[in-house]
Amino acid sequence: MRDGFLGERYYVFDGGCATYRFNFQGEARAAPVNEATLALGFVTGAAVSDTLLRFTRGYYKLDPPASG
Repeated sequence: MRDGFLGERYYVFDGGCATYRFNFQGEARAAPVNEATLALGFVTGAAVSDTLLRFTRGYYKLDPPASG
C-alpha cells in the first residue's frame, strides 16, 4: 500500500474475541487507529440482559425460552 495504513488489532476476553481490521487511505496513515478503537467498547451479556430487563420492566428477555 503506497499511502495509507492496513492492519489489525485483536482483543481476547472470557467468552469471546474481537478483531478490528483497518484500511485507511491517504496521508493520515495510522493516525485514526486510536480514534476508531476508542469509539467502540465492550459490555458483558449479563449487562445487556440487565439493561433490557430494566428498560422493558421485565417484558423482554435477551434469551427468551424456546417455544414449543
